[in-house]
Amino acid sequence: MKKTLLFTVLGAMLLLGAGCSTQFPSIGWVDNDVRPDYRGISEVRYLTCTPIPILLDGDASISAAMKEGGIKKVHHIDTETENTLFMMYRRTIVYGEK
Repeated sequence: MKKTLLFTVLGAMLLLGAGCSTQFPSIGWVDNDVRPDYRGISEVRYLTCTPIPILLDGDASISAAMKEGGIKKVHHIDTETENTLFMMYRRTIVYGEK
């Protein structure tokens, strides 16, 4: 009985904690010669109920966000990460000029 309870608790901790352990580096630079008038957003979704996140769909690259916003000169880049019930969303937001 004690072993079953222990394995159930450990299994639940592994499944629930898998998505929280994934971190993405932040990007921190600003070009003050460019105005942040426009914004482009790209997004990717991951399934995080496995030890290694599985890519579902999307492209969160800087170039995809620039293309979506029609941006030619980059002022700065921001990232957002949201983890909701085994799904992780990562957004890349690029600000700049056309």
